[in-house]
Order: sequence, then C-alpha cells, then structure tokens
Amino acid sequence: MSKNNLDILIQNFMPISLEEMDKVEFLNRVDNKFVFHISELLELLNDCQAEYRILEVNGVRNHFYDSLYFDTSDFLMYHLHHNQRLNRYKVRFRKYVTSNGLTFFEIKFKDNKEKTFKKRKKYKDIEYSIHDELYDFLSKNISIQNVNWLPSLRVQYNRITLVHQNLNERVTIDTQLRFDNFENAYFFENLVIAEVKRNNYAEHTAFLKMLKKHRIREGGLSKYCTGMSLTYSDIRKNNFLPKLRYFEKINNL
Repeated sequence: MSKNNLDILIQNFMPISLEEMDKVEFLNRVDNKFVFHISELLELLNDCQAEYRILEVNGVRNHFYDSLYFDTSDFLMYHLHHNQRLNRYKVRFRKYVTSNGLTFFEIKFKDNKEKTFKKRKKYKDIEYSIHDELYDFLSKNISIQNVNWLPSLRVQYNRITLVHQNLNERVTIDTQLRFDNFENAYFFENLVIAEVKRNNYAEHTAFLKMLKKHRIREGGLSKYCTGMSLTYSDIRKNNFLPKLRYFEKINNL
C-alpha cells in the first residue's frame, strides 16, 4: 500500500479536534493490541468511516511520534515484562512532533488486572537525562525508588487516531516503526500495530468487531519490549521470541 493511498483515504473521515478527544483520553484504561500487514489497512479503514472520526491537528491526520524510554542500568523495566511480572512500569518522554512539538514526560503502569494507568507531566522537549524536577514526579508516582534512570531506547512511528462517534472508544494505528538504542536500529516497514482503548473489558467495541470480521487476531507486545529485544543482542528475550518471529514474518510478507 502506498503512502499516497493511505493519505487519500484518511481524508474521507470526519475530523475530531484534540479538545474534543480529551473526553476519550482514557488515561486509566484497558487495551487490546493487534498486529497485521499494512496491505490489510485500507480495507479496514474503509469499513470504519461511517462510525469513526479521525484526529486532526494543524491539518495533519497521520502524526509523527517520537518517544525516548528510560530504564535502569540492568534494564529492570524490560525484565519485569519479560519475566511476566504484573504491576510494571514504563518511563518515557513522548513528543507529538506534528502537534507543535507538544511533549510529555510519562509514567505508564499496568496492574495485576491488566489495566493501564498513565501519569504525565507537560515538558518543553525530550531530554536525555532526568533532572530533579522529574525525579520528584517519579518519586510520587512510581514504587521503584533510588535507581539511576538512563535512556535505553528511542521509538518513532506514524500514528492515526480514530475516535468512535459515541466517544466510548479510541483506536490508534501505528505504522513505519523505527527502534534505535543509539548503537543499533531496526525498522518495520510493513507492520501495523492497532490498539483499541476503552474503559473496561465489558465494552465490545465496533473496531473489535471489524478486526474479527477481517480475521485479524489479537496479539501484541509493547513497543518498548519489541525494540529492546530487536536492538540489544545481549539481553534476555526467550519469552518474546515467538512474537518477534511472528512480527518479522508479517513484515516480510
């Protein structure tokens, strides 16, 4: 699928502004992830047009995101996920490049019921170190204390955000994923990661039904863990290998 075809198709959606989308921000939410080849995206988006609006900021609908993740020197955040521990965190800067460079410092927490909570603080730009002000923010919002936070991975991608007309669901569709650990980089040219976000598992959303119709099965892995596994050769990744092989298979179709 060409970029031009995608750009043309997303112009057919009714827009939604950032201010309107705040009503479905879902900082405390449940997520379902789906991974598929980009060739399936056009048909899926065609099916969505009647029920979904698309986020538009400054005339842009396919937004560029730039994230810098932090971890401990022994990659504790990564290993907690790899070892299937619940109650785990992600710490990052996220820059919405096409939204006037809006940047947040964020803490994501997934609890033992698989529900995701996010705390964030607006910041001027991505930085490669965490200063006293942000350490204070971390100490108030994370149970892991007295560690040295270091930059571990940069993740960049394009994102389309859809919002259901009933404002009960938000869907993000990520393409052109690039991972960089400052020595090695990895790029998924043909992979799509779609994530359905809502308040609770009881809500059976329209997009989930569309994915089922297109026989796209659920199954994902955090971008952070995917990128860490693909760019660090000397890190434990046995538990992630089946999904990584699956992602590479899809990307190479």
